[in-house]
Amino acid sequence: MKFAKYLESQSVPEWRKAYINYKALKKRLKAIEKYRRQNEEKEDCRLELVISALENIDPEIQSSPRKYTAPARTQSSTLDNRSTGGQARSLSFASSRWLDRLSKRLNNRQETELGRVSRPTVQVNNLQVASILEEAIKHASEPEQYFFVVLDQDLETISKFYDSKEKEAEAKYEAIEMQVKIVKSFASKISKTNVRTETYKLMITYYITAVR
Repeated sequence: MKFAKYLESQSVPEWRKAYINYKALKKRLKAIEKYRRQNEEKEDCRLELVISALENIDPEIQSSPRKYTAPARTQSSTLDNRSTGGQARSLSFASSRWLDRLSKRLNNRQETELGRVSRPTVQVNNLQVASILEEAIKHASEPEQYFFVVLDQDLETISKFYDSKEKEAEAKYEAIEMQVKIVKSFASKISKTNVRTETYKLMITYYITAVR
């Protein structure tokens, strides 16, 4: 069974809208692969430029935000219907949230299963990570840039979905907590009432016995 069909068969129907658009991303990756095959020599030169640029980045320099506008749409780079809404967004806006999320995940990676594997601890500087990734995106090919735009849209959808579910869970927890407090308070009042009733019965019994 192909992964796309497996993912669809295992997905929760009411959560399906929040899942990553696997088919669209796979389509983007195929476009990148095709582009690289057709431009192998150019890609080698471009890769050398990227590596050279990354090596020259000073992590202490606080570079100002750069704006990388998405390349003009062509017939070969037309996005699917699900991603057409982002065609007017600049790559700087599309990548900023992605860079921030990636930086946080890199800093917190030791909390994950992979992070538990013994490895040297590396302190990740947010500015350095953003600078490196922005430099890489600047040198990315057109298909690669579109891939990151589509990926960012999917990650934003997933992030919003989990945020809404988290708020929903918190609201349910607060409601249950309040109900528990009400039940405990009511049970305490009933218990005190029962004690008074039992005491009153004992007093009546004692009085009747004494009179006799």
